[in-house]
Amino acid sequence: GTLILVSHDRWFVNLLATRVIEVRRDSIRDYHGTYEEYVHACGDDHLDADTVLKAQREVKRGRRTEPAGNGRRQESRRSADNGDAARRAREQRLAEVTAEAESTEARLAAIDGSFAAPRFFTDTPAPEVRALQAERAELEQRLERLMSEWERLESEVAAPT
Repeated sequence: GTLILVSHDRWFVNLLATRVIEVRRDSIRDYHGTYEEYVHACGDDHLDADTVLKAQREVKRGRRTEPAGNGRRQESRRSADNGDAARRAREQRLAEVTAEAESTEARLAAIDGSFAAPRFFTDTPAPEVRALQAERAELEQRLERLMSEWERLESEVAAPT
């Protein structure tokens, strides 16, 4: 009676999961409970891109309020600010990719909903069905590209500086 489920859809996971196993690069966290309970126990939803971005912005704001220090520190800080700018650009792109992936998934779900409707294939003209099938295929390819980019950006943003 065991099912291992891997999904980016947190609502779906929360609906089904009674145990959450988070696999990280350097550790594994095993939590007995729903995803919502797991997030509450962790104190934040570190898998939610918006929450992660907000937390990182707060950390960066905290760093900027530190005193300037000597010339070497300022040079180091300028270099770090350039790195921060690149990091912010990656974070911004990550947010854009996340939003685009979500809208693509929503459109895929709408098309699938149409296909699942009773009598859809008998009542819908064949050219319209073919057009939806072609759109769905394009959306799946786009989603695959977006998820690859999302994974790359996520690992870059999460990498220590």
